Amino acid sequence: AFEGWRDYELIVRRVLQRYYELAPRVILMNTHAVCEGAFVGTWRDIYIGWVNDTNRTMAPCARWLRSNRRPQSEASAIEVCAKGLRTTVNIDDLNQRLRLAVDVWNREAPPLSASQTTAKIVDTFGLTKGRCEANVPGDHVHFGKLVFEELQRLMDALGWRADAATDGRLYTCSVAPEPTLHL
Repeated sequence: AFEGWRDYELIVRRVLQRYYELAPRVILMNTHAVCEGAFVGTWRDIYIGWVNDTNRTMAPCARWLRSNRRPQSEASAIEVCAKGLRTTVNIDDLNQRLRLAVDVWNREAPPLSASQTTAKIVDTFGLTKGRCEANVPGDHVHFGKLVFEELQRLMDALGWRADAATDGRLYTCSVAPEPTLHL
C-alpha cells in the first residue's frame, strides 16, 4: 500500500499505457471525499490524533516506515505517514496527483482528434465533498445516494447524450463512437 501511494503517478501512467493498448480512450474516476465526522472507533481516534497531535499519532507509522522501507528522518517519515492518512484534504492532494499524471499522459499520448484527449477523469471527489448526507448510514466513504449522479458524469465523459425520454424510460443514450475502457 505504501509503495502504491508513493509511486502513484508512475502507476497511473503504467495503467494508462496498458489500457490505451486496448482502447484509445480511458475514463478514470478520482477518489471520493470522506466524511471525517462519521469516523468511529480506531479511525476516529487516529483522525482526532492527526488533527491535535500529528507527531505523536503518526509516530508508530513512522517507526514502521523507517524500519521496513526506506531509512529517512523521523520528521520526514511522520510527514509521509500524515499525508497518507485518508482524509478529505489528503484525498484532494492525491486527486491532484492523479490530475497531473493524466495531464502528462495526455500531452505525451497521441490524441483521438484535435479536440479529444485519450484519458479523462470523472470528478467524483467534487461530487462527494461536503455531501455526507448521501453516505450509506454508518459509513464515511460510500455515497450510495449519489450513484446516479456518478453514472451521469461517466456518461458525460464518454460523450453519451442522455436525454429525458417521453415514453416513460428514464434515459435514452447514443453509443460512444469508439471503444472506451472505464476503470
